[in-house]
Amino acid sequence: MGTLSFMPWTTVYEPVKVGAFTLRPVILDKSGAYECNPAAAWVDPPADVLDILKVYRNRPNMRADSDPSTGIISSATVIQFGERPVTDDLSDEDIENLFSFREAFTFSGLAEREFFAHNGYCNKDSFTMIGQRFSAAAKGVSLVSRRLDGTTTAYWPLEYVEFRKDAHIPELRSYHTDGGLAGLLLDRMTDDEPLALAVAHFNSANTDRSNENAASDLIWLVSAYQQLLGSNGKCDDLRSKLAELMLCVPVCEGRPARASLLGWLQRQKRQPSAREAWILDLCTSRGNVAHGHRPSAFKTAVWSLQEHLLLGSYLFPLLVKLKLCKDGARSLRDNERRDLALFDVMCTSENLMGSVDKMRGVPSAYRWNEVRRTALFRVDTNWSCG
Repeated sequence: MGTLSFMPWTTVYEPVKVGAFTLRPVILDKSGAYECNPAAAWVDPPADVLDILKVYRNRPNMRADSDPSTGIISSATVIQFGERPVTDDLSDEDIENLFSFREAFTFSGLAEREFFAHNGYCNKDSFTMIGQRFSAAAKGVSLVSRRLDGTTTAYWPLEYVEFRKDAHIPELRSYHTDGGLAGLLLDRMTDDEPLALAVAHFNSANTDRSNENAASDLIWLVSAYQQLLGSNGKCDDLRSKLAELMLCVPVCEGRPARASLLGWLQRQKRQPSAREAWILDLCTSRGNVAHGHRPSAFKTAVWSLQEHLLLGSYLFPLLVKLKLCKDGARSLRDNERRDLALFDVMCTSENLMGSVDKMRGVPSAYRWNEVRRTALFRVDTNWSCG
C-alpha cells in the first residue's frame, strides 16, 4: 500500500520546500516539459503513479473526442513528506498534516494573485490537493463519499474513471513560489488555532464555485476576519480590532467618491474612517445573510455583496502579513505597504466591478486598475508596521 499526494491543476516550476513538505513537478508526457523546469522535474514516474494521474483531465468531455487520452494533464505537482519516498504510505496523522499544509499553501497562493488581470488569478480549487492511497498494479479506484449518516464507497475500474477540471478553475502551470509565506504560516498554525481557522475560512470563501451561493462565501469571509482579529462577534468590536491592527497604515484623506458612503457617513454620530465604515457594512451584510433577512434589508448596504467579497479578499491576506510583521515574523514588502495604503481609496471608489473600455463587447480595461493607478500619488507608502 502506498499514498500519492498531488495537485493536478498546479505545476510548480521547480521543487519548493515548505516545512516538512517538498513540492516537485512531475511530467506525464513531453508537452509537460514546457510547464516546469525539466531538469528539476520527475520525468519518469512509475506506472502506478501514471495510472493515478492520467485520470485527471483539463478539458471538457466533448462528444467529438474519439481519442480516450484527450485532455489528460501533461504535468502536475507531487508532494513529498520529509525524506520519505514520494509514494510512501501515509498514516491518518500524516494525512491530517497534509491537509494543514494544503491550507497554508493555498492561502499563500491566494495572497499573491492579481485581480482584473488576464494572468495571475487563481482560486482555492486551483490548489486542489489529493492524497490517494493505492496498491501496486491496482486496476480500479474506490471513491468514498460523505453522507449525513456516514459514508458510502463505490469501486470503479480505471478505464471508466475520469476527473475533469471544472470550468471555474484556473490552471497554474510553471507556477513560481518560494514557499516562504506558506512555511511561516504552517509553523505558526500548529500552535495558533485562531490563525489556522482564519486561513481555512478565508480559503473556503474563495472557491468561485458556481454551485455555491456567494452569501456562503460572505459568511466564511467574515468568520476569517473574526478569527484573525480576535473579535467577540459584535460588529463594533470587529471595527475596533481592525482599526487597531491598521493603526500604522496612513489614512488616505479625501472626499469619498462613493455616493452611498457619503450618505451613510452623514447619518453617523461619530465619523468612522473609510476602513471602519467598510468593515461595519461587511459585518452587517453578513448578519443579514446569516439570519435569513429579506432582500429589502440589503437596500441600506453601502457596498454590494460582490464588492464586499472582492475588497475583503484583497485586504485579508495583507492583514495576515501585517500581523506577522507586527509579531516580528516577517517584513512587509514595498508592494504590500502600497496595497495596504491603497485600501481606503479602493473601498471609497464607485463602481469597482465596472469596466472602462471594451473591445468587441468584452472588457479590456477595468475600473479597479484605473483607481489603483490614479491613486498611487495620493497614498503614503513611507511607513512601517512597528
